[in-house]
Order: sequence, then C-alpha cells, then structure tokens
Amino acid sequence: MDRDFTDHVRRVREIAEAQARRLRQTAIRSEDLLYAILQVAPNVATVALNKAADKIKDELAKHSRETSSEPADGAPPDWDASCKRIFDRAATEAAALGHKFIGVEHIFLALLAEQTDKISDLLKKAGVEYSNIRKEVLDRVAADQAADAVELKIKQRDDCKDIPLPSYMSRHASGMDLYAAVPNDVVLETGRIMLVPTGIFVAVPPGYEAQVRPRSGLALKHGLMIVNSPGTIDSDYRGEVGVILANMGGAPFVIQRGMRIAQMVIQSVVQAKLVATDDLDVTDRNDGGFGHTGV
Repeated sequence: MDRDFTDHVRRVREIAEAQARRLRQTAIRSEDLLYAILQVAPNVATVALNKAADKIKDELAKHSRETSSEPADGAPPDWDASCKRIFDRAATEAAALGHKFIGVEHIFLALLAEQTDKISDLLKKAGVEYSNIRKEVLDRVAADQAADAVELKIKQRDDCKDIPLPSYMSRHASGMDLYAAVPNDVVLETGRIMLVPTGIFVAVPPGYEAQVRPRSGLALKHGLMIVNSPGTIDSDYRGEVGVILANMGGAPFVIQRGMRIAQMVIQSVVQAKLVATDDLDVTDRNDGGFGHTGV
C-alpha cells in the first residue's frame, strides 16, 4: 500500500476494464472491481482475505462467465457510470475515516457497502464472511491512522472558513500543507520577502514543535523559499501561523487565497541541561571547522 493513491486507482480501473472486456461486458460491475482490487492489493483486507484471494478470484471468474452479456449493437463499453458510483462511495468512505484521498481499501469498503447479494454470496463461497472483512479493513485503516498520532489542536479565523485546514496529501507524508489566507491576490516581487498569513492557530503538545518548511514544487519552479526555514512554532505559542516567503526566482509570483504555500511538520524536541565546565573532552577532530575535511 505504499504507492500513491492515484496509481492504485488507475491500476484498479485498468484491471477492471480488462476483466470486463474479456467477458464481453458493456460496463464494469462490482465483481470486476473486486477482482481488480485483489490483483492490485490482495492483502488489503488483512491475512484472512489474502489467504482466500485465489478462491475469490475463481468464484468471480465463474460468476462472470455465467452472467456475461454481449455488447448491444457493438457499442463500446461505457465504464463511467459504474466506476463513478463506486469511486464516489469510496470518497465517502475515505472522508468518514478522516482521509483526504481514496486508497484501495476505501474502494474495497465501497464495494462492501453496496451490500449486493452477489458480492456477499461470492465472499461466502470463498469462505470469507462479509461483515468480518469490513471490520478487518476498518480496523486496519484505523490502526494505520492512529499509529504514532499526535493530537494537534487547531483554530481557524472566522473569516477563513473557506480555506482548507492543513492536511496530509498522502498517507505517509511527513508534512501537512499550509494554505495562504491572503484576502486577495498578492504579488511577491523578485527578491522581496513577505509574511503570508495562514488563518490558523495551533496548540502544539508539550515535547513537540511544528516546523514550517518550503514546498519543493514552489521552490523548484518559482524559486520560492522560506527565509527562516525551517520556521519553528513552539508548544507555548498561540498566535497565528505565518509563513515568511521570499521570491528568489526570476519573475514575480502571485499568491492566491487558498493556495498551498508551505508545509508543516510535527517533530519531537529535547531541551538540553547545560553544565558549565572549564574543559571539554578532546576528539580527533577537535576544533576543526568549516571545510576541515576538504572540498
């Protein structure tokens, strides 16, 4: 499950389309998508489903052969209606779990949410109980989401409710995107520095800090950098989060309201206990400074 969700969805759809074409169907059906998911991520519903995957595929193939239909009047297959229904439901599943993007497990949950007799029967024939699989998927997603989670309290300015809250753009992202809360488009001229508001206030738990870092895409394409990178938000700071942007590119850059301008990473911190002394231990490097190992 380490691939980007868009790659998963693309592969699921391609396999489902191929399965439907092999069976001369005019649209993707739930069992075709289920078959595709088992091909892309057979362990998505934990070990129980992984062990039953081959049997489920056999049952799906048998069921599809028995119910396949000829395309009417040679019309090309139309996948959009059935795919859209499943993916819309998958988006709802993802949102309900607090995820911004759809993963393969969300598509799987969407298929189970259809609660059609054929899906339930096919799973049962393979020795897998419908309700148990759904619970296992939900448990797995919840466990992944809760692992090492740090609670970050956040407040948004009343005039910024139209701007998204910070969010992780992929499952394993370390930074959550921050959005510009400028009232109108603002031009950041080349060589200039600007404090850009985000419209949010955070309460970082003691023992942690929030680091504000540049977005690599803006840095590479437009030369935008954060002057004090990484900016530090201490656990006792309660003011608005701001981003000190500088334009080191060759052209003016327009900052739009709601634009992703930086990312925020939550890190643990350790405070040092200072011990005054007249002597420090000697090392091989000792006082060797900048460039002491050569260029």
